[in-house]
Amino acid sequence: SKEHREDKAKLSTIVQPDELEGFFTKYAEVMKAGTTALKKRDRSGRKKATKAKKKEKIGKGGEPIKK
Repeated sequence: SKEHREDKAKLSTIVQPDELEGFFTKYAEVMKAGTTALKKRDRSGRKKATKAKKKEKIGKGGEPIKK
């Protein structure tokens, strides 16, 4: 976030052209390892809200409610 921008460190790496493919392979491994600890978002509330909206729009007999 903008408040913590000063606390962040910026890194750069110089890679020789002949070592580029190996670098990207290792880089991808590091990035994947960092994402395994992330939790999936809980979307169950979103599904319930969508179902509730659909129920409101459909009247008796399965016909949509006219506004």
